[in-house]
Amino acid sequence: MLTVLGFHDLFFRSKAEKEYASISKIEDPESRNYETSRSLEVMAHDARKARLRNGIAFAILGGVQLAIAGGQSKENDGTQVFLAGSSFAVSLICLVVKSSAERTYDRFSREHGDSFTLAVGPSFWNGTPGLRACFSF
Repeated sequence: MLTVLGFHDLFFRSKAEKEYASISKIEDPESRNYETSRSLEVMAHDARKARLRNGIAFAILGGVQLAIAGGQSKENDGTQVFLAGSSFAVSLICLVVKSSAERTYDRFSREHGDSFTLAVGPSFWNGTPGLRACFSF
């Protein structure tokens, strides 16, 4: 199965490769910059949705595994608890760590000065957990 997926990746271009091929043909630097920004933004948005969807799915899986562990007999060897902890850890990583597409878009935006940025995320100001929202022009 992995061999088939590997051959698929070799013979079929990814969305990023297709976008690069179409953008590299644009002669006008301003148009090429705009299309690059637009393309990176779309790919970052799609990657963010997938990352959040995976984080939520792993959190649900961890909750189910924890519920199963709680319903088992006292002779439980702790496997379900370990699996639940692993699922919660993967969920946390998915929810906190940005994808490579998101990081690339952020770096491109900083270098080329996008006009508006809005960010919402966790904040630990002075050790107090909370939510942080910021925007810049």
